[in-house]
Amino acid sequence: MFKFNFDVEDGTEQSTADMNHTTPNNGPHSVQAVVPESFTELSLADAQPSINERSALHFLDAPSDLGGLKTWECSLDLASYLDGISSQFDVSGKRVLEIGCGTSITPSQNQTHIHLQDYNASVLELVTIPNIILTWCSHSACQEERADSPLELNISESLKDAFNQSLMTYGVNLRFFSGSWDTFDLQKSCGSYNLVLTSETIYRMESLPSLTAIMRSACNAEGPKGVNDYLCLVAAKVLYFGVGGGVAEFVHCVRDLDKGGAVETVWEKTQGVERRVMSVRWN
Repeated sequence: MFKFNFDVEDGTEQSTADMNHTTPNNGPHSVQAVVPESFTELSLADAQPSINERSALHFLDAPSDLGGLKTWECSLDLASYLDGISSQFDVSGKRVLEIGCGTSITPSQNQTHIHLQDYNASVLELVTIPNIILTWCSHSACQEERADSPLELNISESLKDAFNQSLMTYGVNLRFFSGSWDTFDLQKSCGSYNLVLTSETIYRMESLPSLTAIMRSACNAEGPKGVNDYLCLVAAKVLYFGVGGGVAEFVHCVRDLDKGGAVETVWEKTQGVERRVMSVRWN
């Protein structure tokens, strides 16, 4: 659930000529699911021509994690929490990274750099990018791009151009990265972030070391930052039945990481399937 929250005064024009919005691809991307072995950047050009459930059938049989096809409960929790603290943590002017973004819950305001990472390039192509464009379209006049069904949107070249122009107008920088957490290159993504988000990503114990490592690096834990210079949030179920991961294992991994860190629960649901939103501070 990518959320646009632009606030521009009437008659105000903001220049974004010096902003690099996306890095062009060197070649076409397949619509088939991929198991990326390296850090790869995608652009809006990779968005598929229409949004509908049939598009997903191209890669349902691929041997990879397809959790990005669904907006999970904890993603909604994280979006709600971010909305609740918006008056205390202003995203405007910040660098934001969402790890394992899937459908994406990242908020957007003026002059914001938003980087979205997912393991599967196909998730970014078929879910993340179209979902962001669809969210933008619901807040703008692009009814002529609607297909016959109200649940479908034709991603035409004119729609992409209009979307890119809107990004430039409001100073929003969008970049998309596929690949494993171990291969995420902070130098290529231009450095650390002020807001690091991840949701429903702690369910595999074997993946926790690489997840916590990318989170720590993305927050520039080694740099001379103050206590309010970054916010690192993790939304998750307390226990993931059948796969071994959960909050306790994540907390242990954070503490056991080199120099460690502290995990604080900032929101929780205790009835039914227990869920939490946690804030991580790195030592």
